[in-house]
Amino acid sequence: MRGRQGAEAALVLGMLATGRSSWAKTGDIATRVDCPALSSDARAEFEARAQVDLSLRSRGGDLSVVCDGLQARVRWQPRGGGIYERPVPRAPDAAILLDTLLVAVADVVGDANAAEKVLPTEVDAGTEIRAAPGADPAKNGQDPERRQPSEGRAAGSPEGASPDRAEPRSRFVVIPKTFGALLGAYAGLLTTHGTGAVGPHVGVLAGFGSGIVGTLVGEYGTGFGGSSDIQVETLGGALLVGKWWGETRAWETAVGASLTNVKASASNDPSTAESKTLVSAVARARYALVLDGWRYAIGPDVRLTNPYLDVTFDGSVVWNIPALTAGLTLDITARIYGSAW
Repeated sequence: MRGRQGAEAALVLGMLATGRSSWAKTGDIATRVDCPALSSDARAEFEARAQVDLSLRSRGGDLSVVCDGLQARVRWQPRGGGIYERPVPRAPDAAILLDTLLVAVADVVGDANAAEKVLPTEVDAGTEIRAAPGADPAKNGQDPERRQPSEGRAAGSPEGASPDRAEPRSRFVVIPKTFGALLGAYAGLLTTHGTGAVGPHVGVLAGFGSGIVGTLVGEYGTGFGGSSDIQVETLGGALLVGKWWGETRAWETAVGASLTNVKASASNDPSTAESKTLVSAVARARYALVLDGWRYAIGPDVRLTNPYLDVTFDGSVVWNIPALTAGLTLDITARIYGSAW
């Protein structure tokens, strides 16, 4: 432990001695903490310690923390761009939550520095320390033969002058960071004549970072409001890609497509059944609430179907799906693995 602290101190002093002034002041760090589980004193302690840590390891930015009980999500947006997040698992108590939040802050700034290819001030024992451009390697306790030039910048050039220095970017990971299972229901009034459909659906949800979410559901429904002489059933599925918005990811928007098979038959004679498959474009906007790790989302579902469908009985239209329909969806999602919602 003493060796690690010594390495940190030597590195900080080395940067001060060489005039490296690009790191932030605490005033360059904006913090937003929404964490009722922490007392006002604990929140003040967290903000003060996080600002000191970030000022030594970054050039400034915005830090936000949103808690859900004793679990949380930490988000760091450095001035250079990009968004870096870390989930904080549920802690046994508020004191441990405070410690794990500080660890998550160190992790997100480490992710940002790795993407930005800058030298962090905190190094593990045995890690090679690179001298600042133009500095004497011997003053940093480093063998000159092992010294490596900073990547993407010539020795003696000003900070950030190289055009090939990588800028941090928001990362999009193909492997889902969050995976969940959902159970929901749909109810729609399809026409002004009172006909509609209602039924359950089940599916899976995958989150890919940056709020991008993919959803695959299987849907079943029964028609209502038509003639009592007919029975209508629907069976199909939908694939949607959407985004969760806001600090707590409470708002959802999504677009996608559905494939639905509609079967109609006389109520007293199933042998008269006929079916037709419909393709629809789907758009959704919903609001979600997270309680004890479960996510409850509700909102409108609009579908554009071509061609539309008419169900006739004895020459009369008794039930139909028009080109444009609107309904209401409710989903309850349980997280299987990954970060908190």
